[in-house]
Amino acid sequence: MAGKKITPKLLAEAMRTLPKEKRKSVLLYYFFDKSDAEIAELLDIPRSRQALLNG
Repeated sequence: MAGKKITPKLLAEAMRTLPKEKRKSVLLYYFFDKSDAEIAELLDIPRSRQALLNG
């Protein structure tokens, strides 16, 4: 993506390529300002798993 302007359409296309669990995690972390602990609780997954998703 070097040299490309990030547009809403480009971002949406990139998000659709992610697995569902990763997509949810990214949305919660970057767009809803949730911590890894909050995301783990919301998604009912161990916090260590959540750390791997955002890593």
